[in-house]
Amino acid sequence: MDLRFGIATRDTSDFVNVYADYYPDSDRLVVTYIVIYSDGRNDESFEVNDLADSEREHIIRLMNEECQNGNNGLDMTSALKKMNTEENEEVHLNEIILKNAENHIQQMGLFQPNVLNDFKGGIVNYSEEPHSILFWATDAQNEVIDMLERKGACKVWHIIKGTYVCPGGERQQIETYLLAIEEKTEFPEWNDGFSAYSYSRFLSAGPGDYGDVIIKPINGGLKRTV
Repeated sequence: MDLRFGIATRDTSDFVNVYADYYPDSDRLVVTYIVIYSDGRNDESFEVNDLADSEREHIIRLMNEECQNGNNGLDMTSALKKMNTEENEEVHLNEIILKNAENHIQQMGLFQPNVLNDFKGGIVNYSEEPHSILFWATDAQNEVIDMLERKGACKVWHIIKGTYVCPGGERQQIETYLLAIEEKTEFPEWNDGFSAYSYSRFLSAGPGDYGDVIIKPINGGLKRTV
């Protein structure tokens, strides 16, 4: 509480109450906290004007849950503690996924030109088939990366772009976004390559697909074989 609101009640007899009011017609959330002093000073009330989007969404979600459970109010102190716990768990999960992504880059031998350093600096590389030449991700590809990482607990660590013959003989240009997730720490070998989890984006039209693909290192980059 002290850290979040910039106050100093720890190791004192003072305490803090936090209240939230939501106005659905205007989609307005008002959060206030009251510092109650043990030395007889007048209580002080403050409105929270720097709510992060994640805090706002969390509070409204908990309010909805309490209403569905038949409760008329929300214990904001417990809610904030729960929110901090969930945020810590999310940070830990993201650290695991990021570590898995870095391990995937190393397992596939993507060391040149500085692919791992690029990734640590926020730059994703892609391999352009048929020769798997490495390039930095384009603005359009970065938009897809942002979309994928916002949708779920994953991290895009590489992209493979190429033209492939699909069932029925049709040739399709596909971008394969290789995803690091919590459950997959390394890739099992499969025939002449490795099985990797991915999102395949068909550039001609239509939605993409999630699933495993077979990849293999070639010429310093990566090639999709299945």
